Amino acid sequence: LGVDCARYGADEFSIAARVGPEIKPLRTWRKTSGVDMVGRIIETVAMYCEDEAHQKDVLIVIDEAGLGGAGVVDPLIQSHGYRNVHGVSNSMSPRDDKKYDKWDDECWLEHIPNFLQYAKLPDDDILLHQLTTRKYEFTGKLAQQRRLETKKQLRARGLGSPDRAESVMMATPGIKLATGV
Repeated sequence: LGVDCARYGADEFSIAARVGPEIKPLRTWRKTSGVDMVGRIIETVAMYCEDEAHQKDVLIVIDEAGLGGAGVVDPLIQSHGYRNVHGVSNSMSPRDDKKYDKWDDECWLEHIPNFLQYAKLPDDDILLHQLTTRKYEFTGKLAQQRRLETKKQLRARGLGSPDRAESVMMATPGIKLATGV
């Protein structure tokens, strides 16, 4: 699962479940508490992993930036016994810092395009829009280093947070390499 947390603001709490090359229909909610997010994640694991013996081993990658995900990772591990939960932050260091400024730049500009070459995505116009409208620029620090436009820059262009696309990003196979998982 890839999970982009959002609590009570305008953004969406989004879960992307990947089974092989297929992203199942996204599950999204607005104005969700941390307790509700944990419950929705557990519910989603059960939906796509019917074998209860393996549910606690499902890979769950959660964006814990800001307040949203930090209160979700620990309860899944400590209170519910999930063994393969990994919290990430978009501002982490990339594996290739010559080409990317931050971890999420590397994921958006390398892992998502590689995955999309063979992926099967759900029919979701919002997801498609989010995957195709975010721009990037060269940082000027290193010749080829790039960074994505910020969420503040997206808002200035009249676009919302790419929550659905970020949950898909965290569900891509390349994410394992990026997180060291």
